[in-house]
Amino acid sequence: MTRWHLTAALAGGATLAALLAPTLNGLVSTGGGDTNNGGGGLIQPLVEPPLPPPLTQQAGKIQLTAGLDQGAVLAGQPTERLLVVTLKAPDADGGNDRPVNVSLVIDRSGSMQQRGKMEYAKRAARELIESLDASDTFSMVLFSDDAELLAPARPMLDAAWLLRQVDAIEERGSTNLYAGMTMGIEQVRRSVSSETVNRVVLLTDGRANLGVVDPDSLGNIAASAASAGVTLSAMGLGVDYNEDLLASLADHGGGSYRYVSDPTTLTTAFRDELQQMSAVVASGVAVDVDLGDAELVSVLGGYATSGDTDRTRIWLGDLYGGETRKIVLKVRVKPGAAGGDLDIAKVTLSDRDGSYAPAQVVAKVTDRPEEVERSLNKGLASLGYMAVASDLADQAASAYAAGKKDESLSLLRASTGIAAQNAARFDDDSLRKQAATLEEQRVQYDAAAPESEEGQHAVKQNKATGRAWSR
Repeated sequence: MTRWHLTAALAGGATLAALLAPTLNGLVSTGGGDTNNGGGGLIQPLVEPPLPPPLTQQAGKIQLTAGLDQGAVLAGQPTERLLVVTLKAPDADGGNDRPVNVSLVIDRSGSMQQRGKMEYAKRAARELIESLDASDTFSMVLFSDDAELLAPARPMLDAAWLLRQVDAIEERGSTNLYAGMTMGIEQVRRSVSSETVNRVVLLTDGRANLGVVDPDSLGNIAASAASAGVTLSAMGLGVDYNEDLLASLADHGGGSYRYVSDPTTLTTAFRDELQQMSAVVASGVAVDVDLGDAELVSVLGGYATSGDTDRTRIWLGDLYGGETRKIVLKVRVKPGAAGGDLDIAKVTLSDRDGSYAPAQVVAKVTDRPEEVERSLNKGLASLGYMAVASDLADQAASAYAAGKKDESLSLLRASTGIAAQNAARFDDDSLRKQAATLEEQRVQYDAAAPESEEGQHAVKQNKATGRAWSR
């Protein structure tokens, strides 16, 4: 049964209950009077059951759920609610991995000499190359002052030649991330196919300082590539790169963002990226939220979004086998009359294969506070408040990085309080763990100077952790 059928059925049930209410009220005893059951009345007062949980419906390959943290609102006043959308991907078919069409784009600037970063990057690139086979397409781009095409896109037929090219890489110059990224995108686009996973994997240890450096412009390039079927993943190595830029590139590009603090773990990071590429079950995934009796306050989690307060598109890109994602939106529900329903939102999922039937989100309007409390959906509320706490923690990390330590600590205390209070309210272990981790972050920020290596590491690590909490 689709969600709109259920909504119609509930509306019909509400109408029938309204028609019967006067008769039922006349039969309920209010005390005294002769009865045949010892003064208890002909029937006892009805106890209303809890509101039904949001339905999970199939949207192509993805299971989609959408609902409010509380399904009822008080009459006559606006109220803020959390609209929570979850997406559950099916397990990947391990025996039927899709071929990959991948371009590896590596920063070769002078800073890659430090701590042996380039040698570890070369080692990781070698393993990735050796993991591919003749059904895969591979290209490799280096960038410093400009971009160099080390290996043009072609089927993986001569791994030995590629390995020799990798061995000869040397560091030099500055960081023209734009040149490397655009060349990598172009290589993948030459062989793009709906039958393959088409991905650019970008690795850098520094800040873009040549060519196009504006984050919005670079994000738009990644988004344009994604709309053409080419996703982009970004890896930041060490503590000197711009984590907000790389996260934005991955968000707009529909791929993954990874913080690699230790160059010795690059091989593992590349291996994980390849495993994810092999497990893609849905590409070009986006969620459109059309609001009715509500207004958008914010979308949490740093997703790439477009639209306005009435219609918002949230871009997710690739989903992997067995993955569960969530989107949390703060919305302001408009006032309604008691006894009625409010049409909060229509949530529609689309991917490369098309668009699917929307999920309808409805709120019941009541004048009874206890009914509002009874409408709590603990599962969705836990997910929602984890994202709320994470949003404050992300603000704390940005404030700390900007040298505003007192503001950062204040935001973290507020974030920890939200997680801890709702952990107790919902008896939720995930929120308890989040609260404990947030307290550890506060200790980190209190102990280290923002400009220190320890402080910069804490910012990048904590922002990456927050992304996982919000999504």
